[in-house]
Amino acid sequence: MGASSPRSPEPLRPLGPPLSCSGGVLLAVLVLLELPAAWGQCKAPEHFLFAKLTSQTDKDEFPIGTTLNYECRPGYHRKKFHITCLRNSVWSSPITCLRRSCATPPEPINGKMDINENTQLGSTVHYSCNEG
Repeated sequence: MGASSPRSPEPLRPLGPPLSCSGGVLLAVLVLLELPAAWGQCKAPEHFLFAKLTSQTDKDEFPIGTTLNYECRPGYHRKKFHITCLRNSVWSSPITCLRRSCATPPEPINGKMDINENTQLGSTVHYSCNEG
């Protein structure tokens, strides 16, 4: 066996595709920039049946830390509350305004009254007449 000739080293090959800011990486960056959380924003809050904003706004997004003030609608009590855009880009939970209670309606003289659940705002009372 003779002397072997020295082999030239093989060129190193990359382990994966080259990274660049084109194609998928650029698309991923653009998608992230569109997410409200990427910019630290909350979408417009839901509409509450029991309360209204004290200052109307037509904004679609709000920066983190924004506080919106509400007041209870007529027929509800607890007056005012606020919600805040939190760091995870969701709104804090509102304090629910409570429905006001109405006085119990009078019983009819020649009939009866049926109260479905209670006598709070929005409840229904059914009256019926006695036979005869």
